[in-house]
Amino acid sequence: MPQQIPVQAIVKQSLQVELNGNLYTLNIIQTQGCMSMDIISETAGLNLLAQRCNAASLVIPFQESENGAGNFIFITANDELPGYEEFGLTQSLYYLTDAELAPYRTNPQTILALLSTAGTITGAAVVAGVT
Repeated sequence: MPQQIPVQAIVKQSLQVELNGNLYTLNIIQTQGCMSMDIISETAGLNLLAQRCNAASLVIPFQESENGAGNFIFITANDELPGYEEFGLTQSLYYLTDAELAPYRTNPQTILALLSTAGTITGAAVVAGVT
């Protein structure tokens, strides 16, 4: 099941979260009028810095870069660019496993139906949230 990652309505945030057996450090920051995200995970073999965040687009830009570990996607009202002011209100960040991404890869329109089944990461799954 896709997981919603709780993001706060603040300009710069960093959190560690365990997803699908991998520990991720996510740094989300406003940069030059858009949101950018660092995705770092030693267990998943990822060290991607300053990935531009777009609505309904995968944050890790290339499937080969995912290393089979999944990907992240922002869903926003009216496909607006993600902006921290709307985090938790009209904009959400989700994590999808490689298997959950398979239908999206063949038909990107399936993402909304898939995310309607998402659970929210709570408590123990969020290792740390630092502003």
